[in-house]
Amino acid sequence: MCLEDVIEFLIKDLDVPGHDGWQAVVEQGRERWYHRQLGAAIRSNQDAAVAVLEELGYTVSSGED
Repeated sequence: MCLEDVIEFLIKDLDVPGHDGWQAVVEQGRERWYHRQLGAAIRSNQDAAVAVLEELGYTVSSGED
């Protein structure tokens, strides 16, 4: 869950008024958050990231090759 999820919950479920265009801003923020989280997950478990990419047909090599 990210801040954008909370904002969307407040507006959609609790009827807190939102400004025009709030949905686009929330989606952009959520996309940035997901991208940062994905990067952190990959850095934390590079072996799993490599395994998934290889399962998808990619050839992965380290920068040390």
